[in-house]
Amino acid sequence: ELVECLEREIGFTRSCTGCWADNMRTTAKHCMWTCLSSMLIGIASSNTVEDAQDYDWLNQCVFCDEKQSGPEFVQCSGVARRRLGI
Repeated sequence: ELVECLEREIGFTRSCTGCWADNMRTTAKHCMWTCLSSMLIGIASSNTVEDAQDYDWLNQCVFCDEKQSGPEFVQCSGVARRRLGI
């Protein structure tokens, strides 16, 4: 139902929608608590990631998303979300 909703509401193709749906599920599975805690304690907009190396501009939530979901998304779609400005 997530895929159908994204296709209907955004207009992506089935394969593109599948990449995004998988990305959303992976991020929710691995990063939900990191993102919620970051938002609740008010650091969601801060650069708070230790050992982020070239990702030093990311906060904990976005860093988790990038590490957990990024590689799979690139493999599926052929492009990194950050390169798309997303």
